[in-house]
Amino acid sequence: PRPTAAPTPRPTAAPTAVPYYPTQVPYVLPTVVPTPVPYYPTQAPYVYPTQAPYVYPTRAPYVFPTVVPTRAPYVAPTAVPYVYPTATPRPQAVNTYYHDQVKGTWFPASQTIAVSGAWPVYAGPGNYYYRAANGAASLGGGGCVLYGVENGWALVGYGLTGGGYRIGYISASALPQQGLSIPYLDLRYKTGKVTAASNLTDDIVLYYSTVAAIPANTHVLFLGYINDAGGNTWAFIEVLMNNTLYRGFIPAANLQI
Repeated sequence: PRPTAAPTPRPTAAPTAVPYYPTQVPYVLPTVVPTPVPYYPTQAPYVYPTQAPYVYPTRAPYVFPTVVPTRAPYVAPTAVPYVYPTATPRPQAVNTYYHDQVKGTWFPASQTIAVSGAWPVYAGPGNYYYRAANGAASLGGGGCVLYGVENGWALVGYGLTGGGYRIGYISASALPQQGLSIPYLDLRYKTGKVTAASNLTDDIVLYYSTVAAIPANTHVLFLGYINDAGGNTWAFIEVLMNNTLYRGFIPAANLQI
């Protein structure tokens, strides 16, 4: 290799000093002559416009018309009469009736009922039969014994005010509608003959009044048997005597059928 010569250094000039702050001509403010300006500008005073006073329009006073009252005579309004609705009656228990097929020639079993009002009492089922108490026998209401019904009549027994007892017929309409079970009498209607003189009675409870005296050998109509409280048997019969139709009881032993 070839040898390299060392470089020749360049000559350096000496540095020139530059001041940091350049030299400056001082600023001279111009002279200003102030011109005074008023703060509030001059302003003409405000003149409000002239306004004529308000004149209300003239109005003629209101004249009310003259009213002549005409009063018609007062007429009471006609009210339609109130029609009450038809009241549906409360259903009542209805009595039932039956035939006692096993009683044979005997009266059916009796029952106690209460009757309201006064009802005439006859010896048989009709107002053409004998009526006791000189034609005035009546059931005045209250408790009685019902034996059964026959052709619109009810055979009942009841105590008398003066003592004693009576069995006779009243209208079946006297029976209360209380759901009673009422037998038909279903009587025998068989011809018989009284074998010994007998007293016909309508009282087989206390054995009091005699309704009629029946001679022996009198033909009668046998209707049925009944026992009294003492176990005695009576025959219920119908007989026509002295143009009067009777029904009543005689001892069963005095009847031949």
